Amino acid sequence: MLTEQQVAKSWYSLFAKGPINEKTIERAESLLRHLRPESPLHYRLSKELEEIRARLMQNAKA
Repeated sequence: MLTEQQVAKSWYSLFAKGPINEKTIERAESLLRHLRPESPLHYRLSKELEEIRARLMQNAKA
């Protein structure tokens, strides 16, 4: 299991690498599984992922 610090570092490098696609989303979900569900970081990153998905869907419709 990764530490919260490792997950956070991987999370931000994942989204800094370029266009976000389905593979990026899958990797982000994988990182979330390394965190305890009650973790504040898990909650925050889950919300960020929801927003990212919403933007992707909005851009796909445009």
